[in-house]
Parts: sequence; structure tokens; C-alpha cells
Amino acid sequence: MDEKEFERLKREAEQRMKELHAEAAVEETVPETAQPVGKVEKPAEKSGITDILFKDKDRTLILALLLLLTDEKDGKVDYSLLMALLYILL
Repeated sequence: MDEKEFERLKREAEQRMKELHAEAAVEETVPETAQPVGKVEKPAEKSGITDILFKDKDRTLILALLLLLTDEKDGKVDYSLLMALLYILL
């Protein structure tokens, strides 16, 4: 890179920096809209137990694994695995 190219890039960078500072100064002087004095309460969402349980995909997967592992026909349930999955759900 020759010296002229470097100087041109330097001037462009300085110009961009000045523009960004000018934009930031304008944003600081713009008054914000009126803020409510108190805490705004959101309306309560109506959700059932299934919505709460299946809201998170990871939690849904772990719950499905728990159901599958507890439904072993031959009685060979690995309780330590079940407890580990329950611990992960917490």
C-alpha cells in the first residue's frame, strides 16, 4: 500500500468518525418520549400447564426422554439416569 492510498484511507476513516460523532450528538439531544411514572403491568397471559411445560424445546425433549425411560416394559429402569434428567430440569 503506497503512502497516498494510506492517507486517503486515513481521511475517509476520520470523516466517518466525525459523522458518527455527529449522529451520536444528535441522538443525545433528541428528547425521549414520556416515560410512565410507575411500573407498567403487562396483562397476564392465559397459559395452561402444557404451555408452561412445553414452552422450552430443551425442556420438552428432556420430559419426553423421562416419559420414554420410565415406560420400560422389562423393568430395567436406570434410576440414576432419571434422577440426572430431573436435576437438569431444575
